[in-house]
Amino acid sequence: MSFLCKALLCLHLWQRLSHPVHGAIGEDGKCPVFVFVPFTIDGSVTGSGDQVNVGFSHMSAAILAVKHFNQRNSKIVPELGDLTKGCNITFDMELSQVFDTESITHKAARDVQRANITPCALVGGWTNLPTSDLAVLAHSLEIPLVAHRAENVRVTDPRTSPFATLVYPDLKAEVQASVNYLRFIGRNDYISILYPQTESGVQKREAWGALFNTYDMNYMSSGYHSTFKGKDLRLDDVYGALKNVKASGYRTVVIVTENAVEEIPALADAADALQMNAGEYLFFISGFTSEEGFQWSNQNITNLLDGAVAVLPIAPDEKSGARGAPFLQSWSDDFEDILDIVRSKNPIGKGRPGYVELDNTTFQSVPSFGSTFLYDAVIAVGIGACLARVDKGRIIGTDHLRGVHKVNFTGSTGRLGFGGNFHVKDRENTQFDSKGSRSAGTLQWSAWSLHHAAYPNMTNDPIEHAILVGLTTGEEGTWETVRQPIFRDGRLNPPDLLRDLPNQNYLSGSLRVAGFAFMGIVIFISIALSLWVFVNRN
Repeated sequence: MSFLCKALLCLHLWQRLSHPVHGAIGEDGKCPVFVFVPFTIDGSVTGSGDQVNVGFSHMSAAILAVKHFNQRNSKIVPELGDLTKGCNITFDMELSQVFDTESITHKAARDVQRANITPCALVGGWTNLPTSDLAVLAHSLEIPLVAHRAENVRVTDPRTSPFATLVYPDLKAEVQASVNYLRFIGRNDYISILYPQTESGVQKREAWGALFNTYDMNYMSSGYHSTFKGKDLRLDDVYGALKNVKASGYRTVVIVTENAVEEIPALADAADALQMNAGEYLFFISGFTSEEGFQWSNQNITNLLDGAVAVLPIAPDEKSGARGAPFLQSWSDDFEDILDIVRSKNPIGKGRPGYVELDNTTFQSVPSFGSTFLYDAVIAVGIGACLARVDKGRIIGTDHLRGVHKVNFTGSTGRLGFGGNFHVKDRENTQFDSKGSRSAGTLQWSAWSLHHAAYPNMTNDPIEHAILVGLTTGEEGTWETVRQPIFRDGRLNPPDLLRDLPNQNYLSGSLRVAGFAFMGIVIFISIALSLWVFVNRN
């Protein structure tokens, strides 16, 4: 072997030893994590109004969780107080990094491959495309991915993503809660599904359709092509999809989106052109969150969304909106402890879209929806490492994953645990159980009426321009009314389920008169002939 070959081999071995692919946690217990949040949507800022930028809010929640875990601060998670002895795991904030997913690009996976270290875990994701990429990457590196939201079923399917775990409810749970609420308010038949023809869009349509079939509900679906960018969404394509919905006569329309920020405006323009936004339809926005950042000043969007309905999982803090609730209290009280870290970890440079200038009032703003889920995801990674099996002073990725699956604690989103066993094998052909989804019955669901105008009990927690109208109770998720839903223009009565039947009489008045005249002549002749036969019968 030549000297050059030996040198290259030694360099390769040194890189593998200094940057292990398994992301093992050493005897010192240091665990660097990579956090992924949507600061931008393909270069555009996310979030608007009174809520801070989504990426900034999520990143701050993650850093707050790191701080609380390292300090064993039990202000939000009581179980952290039990880890003061027997667990030396701490998050390595110096080596931990935060990445912008750009929401609809492959940037997150690309940036991880460019990093010069292998983390102990990946945390976050939020949107479908980057989270799906991270699930593949976690499988390749054999380290846990704990995502705080993704609707693509590949993320929670252990056959395709055995190292991914979802803190947010999976697609099946989300659609089940949504269908249950529609039936609860009497929208139990004649429903249209409007969806983008993407991988995730088709999965959502199938999930909705399967439940409609289960409950013998009449439905139809109409798809449009989504290229993620609104300027490439041809109006005639969206118009055609919505025209099919109008032709069906079904007045409950479930809007499924891939990138709502770009697709909702196009759908709103099409609805305006088809005169479908005057309140005669009930629009249900599937997966609606504060990340959308819609400009309600756009009249077409206002007309489409005003009076629409959305269903979301809700944390105890978000339900109450009270500053005395644990997460919101920590959010406003502990900002000084994390302010410098947030500044140093912000991946968005000053002057770029998504950058937030920090001051003393920043953490007095409402944290964006999803922040609590990322907080719990980080805590799950930490507690999972404490529960992992230690082998020769090191915790490898598969054992760390097993530890994550064992967690059972009360977090900012409620009781957190994972379920759904599936047998998979790692690269050493060792079999283990993968649990990709949050356990059923550990979250409360909420229903919201969306409105541009102000109404009593309107709140910005967790979504802007919304009224809390329903909550689930118990493990079965039974819906109860918080207040009567308010539909378009403040109406209390919902639109009809089905469009009125058209006039079936296609005969003009003159034709009807002529018809009656001829009928009279025929009757007269019949009677006259009958009398003639009777008189002349002999």
